[in-house]
Amino acid sequence: MIKKLFLFPVQMGWLIFSRAVTLLLLPVSGVVWLCRLVGHYPKFRIADRVVLMTKPSGFSYSIHGPDVARRMVSGEHVLFLIASWRYDFNPEVEKLWRDIKDIEVVFIPRLLFVRQLSEKGRMILPFLKPHDSMVQWLTRRFVRLVGREGVRFQSLMDLYDEMVEAHTDSTSDSKLWGKDYAIFTSYADMLMRRSVPPLRLPVDIRNDFERKFHEAWHASGYKEKPKLCCLYLRCEKPFSKIARLRNGSELSSVLPAIRLLNAAGYQVALTGDREMSPEIRQEFGGGLIDDVTINSDRNIYQLYAASEADFFMGNNGGGVTLPTSNGIPCLFIDWFPVVYGFNHSWLYFKSAIYKDGSPVPYDRVLEEHAFDFTCSFGTLSHITEEEIAEAVEFFLQDLKKMDAPDPHADVAALIPDGPFRRSGARISPAWVRRNVPEQGVPLGTGKPV
Repeated sequence: MIKKLFLFPVQMGWLIFSRAVTLLLLPVSGVVWLCRLVGHYPKFRIADRVVLMTKPSGFSYSIHGPDVARRMVSGEHVLFLIASWRYDFNPEVEKLWRDIKDIEVVFIPRLLFVRQLSEKGRMILPFLKPHDSMVQWLTRRFVRLVGREGVRFQSLMDLYDEMVEAHTDSTSDSKLWGKDYAIFTSYADMLMRRSVPPLRLPVDIRNDFERKFHEAWHASGYKEKPKLCCLYLRCEKPFSKIARLRNGSELSSVLPAIRLLNAAGYQVALTGDREMSPEIRQEFGGGLIDDVTINSDRNIYQLYAASEADFFMGNNGGGVTLPTSNGIPCLFIDWFPVVYGFNHSWLYFKSAIYKDGSPVPYDRVLEEHAFDFTCSFGTLSHITEEEIAEAVEFFLQDLKKMDAPDPHADVAALIPDGPFRRSGARISPAWVRRNVPEQGVPLGTGKPV
């Protein structure tokens, strides 16, 4: 009671202060936003369609959104505006789109004062919701004022709605499972049906990074030209439990698999949220690298590794967007939820455990709990280092025969209709071997998520 009495005047003071500051700063932010739009006036003059991304936001959507636009729109020049800030974005993404015909991607920084309070939240002034409503209104009217006749303005969600409506199955998915799932399903289907050139950095940047990668590889005594594996390990700490369920395990769990890859001629480029310890860095040398290894810009390094890899390995997060858009073969490890998947992808799911500690049978994981995005049945555990190494062994074999029929199609058929089924994704043979009882191999016992 005493604590509540003390907090009440503090909370009231913050409410009054924050709203007053928002009212004072919004006009300033609006003027700054318009000035930044004016700086791109020539691009507005030639655009047939202008798309503004405010929400959803972040790195993944800065690739996913423009990719949807270029696959959907034929014969139109698209100007894709990204309302950005210093969090959750890679500003070098613009470079991926420089050589792509009929689409321009431009980052427009928001004028906001942001302070990270904790892992659970940030203080943002002016408030983000009224700020973004304002810039939507201002941009729409700016487009009408300076754009060519017939120019069309959309928010990113308007564009997604158009994509979902074009896929009647996804429209029904939206009613059942929510808009985010319908967007994912529509996009997975679009990747299959509408091919486009891959997203790549400019050739001078690619050549420079290729040289640096190869120098690190050869400095560790390797003779042959390396193939490249992009390793993405997700470890975000958001407030949402659902988001945490997609995190991967520690880098140490992947080390046996990395040794296998090095022996097979693959250089592994670490991306995502995990860092290398000095001991790991010393042991692997140029066999396992990051931006520190080659003394490069971290943002460009991450884009190069994800867009130029011979294959991608990693968890379910923003890092999968670029390789899946480019059609790079993917081995997804510690994957959740089950129903998601992409073309040219092999999935090794997290271990599912009931609340009483017993393992969830494989058929119930695939069928009954495929849409269980909140893990209501109990908990998940990370797969073990042995399981990851075994998944890599099988995947390297499958890379040599990617067009061969799926030997475990009968098991995959248990997964209900959705992105996994529609994209032609496969279950890792290593997962089937360990989790389907007739295979005779005991379940893995990884660490809880």
